[in-house]
Amino acid sequence: MRLFGALLALFVCSTFATAPLQGQRKAVFDLNKALQQFEQQVNKGVAITFALNSPGAPSQEGYTWLQGRRFMLSMPGMEAAFDGTTLRIINQKERTYTLMTPSEQDLTAMNPLAYIQKASQRYRITERKSPRGTVIYRFVAKSGSGPLAGVKYYEVTFDQQSQAPKKVDLYFDLGEQVSYTIRKMQAKEHVTSQSFTFAPQEYKSLEVVDLR
Repeated sequence: MRLFGALLALFVCSTFATAPLQGQRKAVFDLNKALQQFEQQVNKGVAITFALNSPGAPSQEGYTWLQGRRFMLSMPGMEAAFDGTTLRIINQKERTYTLMTPSEQDLTAMNPLAYIQKASQRYRITERKSPRGTVIYRFVAKSGSGPLAGVKYYEVTFDQQSQAPKKVDLYFDLGEQVSYTIRKMQAKEHVTSQSFTFAPQEYKSLEVVDLR
């Protein structure tokens, strides 16, 4: 689908598995605790500034806030909002305002933190060699297919002291790589139902594409 292909090219990021830790760092870093900590932040409301990079392409800065499954995403030329039922996308380049009932794959492609946010038992998890002060885990789908088609595996970098996620690296079946770096993460205040939709003046001059 042309729409999904465009979304995948711009917004790709991931789902974590809960698993027991092994190795020497068990006493100083707990993956389960780190994931639970992040989940608690998301449930309350969290705002994140990030950078999306891929080899040969310029870095793209973005901003998102989340509360539970709901999210708002803003990147150059495109914005997306999911209120728990309907995914709304404003594409300034194509001058379109799209509404759709998303699949889990659609949400994973659009939500930069879906891999961290949603726990799953479908992954083999291994700890990777990491720079001082960080911990890196690789997630490989046991069945050969994760929540986002075409992703071979992904790696997540955590800050060892704060246990907060700092970076997600996705590796695709065809050899592409996308890196997602968290610049800043803080509590999002004053979240309401209107935080996950668009005001009419934001899309009144755009072509409406209703796929629901």
